[in-house]
Amino acid sequence: MSANADKKPKMPIFRDRLDKLRGDMSYSEFAEKLGISRATMGFYLAGNRVPNAVDLKKIAERCEVSADYLLGMSDAAKAENHEIGYALGLSDKSISKLKRFAENKFSKIALNQILESGKIIAYITNYLFSFLEDERKESRFRYVPLSRNLDRGYADMNLVKLIELLPLWRKDTINQLKAQIPLIDSLLKEYVAKLADVDMCKREYVEFVLYEEPYIPNPDDILPDDFYANIDYEDEYRKEEEYEREEAERRNAIGEILDFISEKRAGER
Repeated sequence: MSANADKKPKMPIFRDRLDKLRGDMSYSEFAEKLGISRATMGFYLAGNRVPNAVDLKKIAERCEVSADYLLGMSDAAKAENHEIGYALGLSDKSISKLKRFAENKFSKIALNQILESGKIIAYITNYLFSFLEDERKESRFRYVPLSRNLDRGYADMNLVKLIELLPLWRKDTINQLKAQIPLIDSLLKEYVAKLADVDMCKREYVEFVLYEEPYIPNPDDILPDDFYANIDYEDEYRKEEEYEREEAERRNAIGEILDFISEKRAGER
């Protein structure tokens, strides 16, 4: 077996999704559609090369998909669904279903079936891996390396490695979640609570507003000698008590919402 055959493909999820977009077209036809050379297309589909930024942009625009989908950072292929897919971890198919459910009087029944089917585990897993978005934003090279030659130090190898390992991490995490029912239940409650009707919460509970301390300009970073003498400590103590009381009310409100969700789920069983 040749050395090339033994080499692991670079970013296999990009290769697989690019091949899926190719469909029945030949390499030459697909390369012509995307405005990429036939040889480069062969490297990409063989997993021998990481896409550069220019080619990634061409592929995303001409195939009408998001760059994040091509790199495996989102399961939503359509660019218009990218933000929804990132926020909820949903594929295009799931997003289309949810849009139909929103117009369907039986939507609550349909959504309950989705929750009970176990697919929510995958959605939560995507949510847990949202740290990749932060990693991408911190990268000087954003989505992909700016050079095809990975040996010249232009690539953000940490980001490339994270993307390559993502499918394995997802699989392992899903298996671990399936074996921990209480953890799934807890995550589901947190997940649903985040999507709770904000207007309903405002009607039922006093809106919590974090107290912001006044900004004191001090360009020289030197406080006057009498600075602390002018502080009204009784007023500060009263504000602290008010903050703690409002925080306790907020926690109680969230607890009541979670209890309501638990009782509702128990009653539907």
